[in-house]
Amino acid sequence: MRFRYAAVAGVLILSTGCDNDSNPTAPGASNTPTSVATPTQTATATPTPLACPNLSGWYERRDQDYDCILFPARPETFVGQEGCTIRSAPFLFDAVTGEIQGSSVQLSWHTFDGCEVLTGIGTWAPSQEMPGRFVITATVAAPPGAGRCCTRISVTLIPRAPG
Repeated sequence: MRFRYAAVAGVLILSTGCDNDSNPTAPGASNTPTSVATPTQTATATPTPLACPNLSGWYERRDQDYDCILFPARPETFVGQEGCTIRSAPFLFDAVTGEIQGSSVQLSWHTFDGCEVLTGIGTWAPSQEMPGRFVITATVAAPPGAGRCCTRISVTLIPRAPG
């Protein structure tokens, strides 16, 4: 096998030959390269989308600020999650949905039939008390509505064990 490669290399050397015009030190020879090397184009890596944190679980609800009467069925709520979408029904008549985007959550909060949906942004951060769980803080608002409609709700959800 080595003999075959050596023979091919010898034939190439003999067939290439050498003349004075290609000698870089020959009179009248140019030192200017006849071709310019260009960098090889590399493929750009496609960024991998970030996985959404698992925000599902039981939370203790701490209402911060609101301008309507909220009817809590109990002081805790369960947040369910499918992919990057969270859902919760924290109060008797309410329904909350959100889309996780980075470290924030785009929220829609439906309070009562006939009232406008409140929208806003929430943030999540790792819980210091329960490693692996998160604290969610959110504020949602809507233009002023009629009588019984909410226009502003701020809430913090603290992770807790079910029960």
